[in-house]
Amino acid sequence: MNTNGLFKDLTAIKNISGGSGAETWVVKSRDNAVFVRKFAAGDAGQRLKEQTRWFNDFKNRIYCPHVLNEGLLQDFYFYDMNYLSPSETLSEKLLRESSPYLTAQINTALAEFNNIFDHLTPEISKADRAQYIQDKLFKNLEGSKKKDPQFNDLASANEVVINGVAYKGLPSLLNDSAVIKTISTIENEELYSIGHGDLTLANLLVMEEAIAFTDPNPHFKFISQEQEYSKVLQSTIVKYELFKNVNFNFTGSNSFNYSIGTVRDFTDTNEQILKGDAFKGLKPESLFFHLAVHLARILPYIKPDSKHKSYVYLAEIIKLLSAISGGKYNLA
Repeated sequence: MNTNGLFKDLTAIKNISGGSGAETWVVKSRDNAVFVRKFAAGDAGQRLKEQTRWFNDFKNRIYCPHVLNEGLLQDFYFYDMNYLSPSETLSEKLLRESSPYLTAQINTALAEFNNIFDHLTPEISKADRAQYIQDKLFKNLEGSKKKDPQFNDLASANEVVINGVAYKGLPSLLNDSAVIKTISTIENEELYSIGHGDLTLANLLVMEEAIAFTDPNPHFKFISQEQEYSKVLQSTIVKYELFKNVNFNFTGSNSFNYSIGTVRDFTDTNEQILKGDAFKGLKPESLFFHLAVHLARILPYIKPDSKHKSYVYLAEIIKLLSAISGGKYNLA
């Protein structure tokens, strides 16, 4: 599909697109104004419309990009937003450094974001949570088992050895009393009608004195605080952003190793984040279970030529459920 019309009277400076199905460009107008244009067609375009509404609804409550313009060009929906510069994502910065000031910035920003929930009335919907767990966890795991015999063997094994450490297999973990209790807790969560939906540290931009919230995905009926804030831990516990270049090899029938390069120890960072105001009252077992669900949600989108990544996601799911089973929430 030709996108040239989207750059009419503009100079494209830099492609900063992520993996959402939309294109995101830093552009310059004829009068030298620099801003960001984001566009997509079809379902991805519809998601951008929801992002536009989200930014407009919450721009006076939290720090986020301001929508400058929006509309339809050809078959594309687009919106323009102010270019926040200089900036980098929090996940990028945390990979390089660990400082009390940076962690304090994160906790302050998340506490401010939590004000969104303070303006909403929560409700409980056991049916919604049961459907959420069934569709996003169990259904996706079963789908991957049907598509890939190797995934089926690993997901059905009584024991899996991951990087030299033996773990209970997935069937045993899903029947573990602590995991079953956690599922029951999640079914009774307080739910909200709006949130960010993808609150990873890759979607938070850090500047000198401020953190901006970007790329919301409010495409859901309900969200809980545990579900929302578990995405933060996706960046620091699972280190999802580094999985693009994962190294993987089998060492036995139900044994494998994988690595994501040299990464600093995140134990202290995780401990400090979990002490932040946004996490007060949130159950670590629920956070970890939601994190496992987030990983399972990705399984259907893994391409066949990268199927080793599905084994890595399975490994992380097993590790998270093992933490719930043993009551030890110190993954680094």
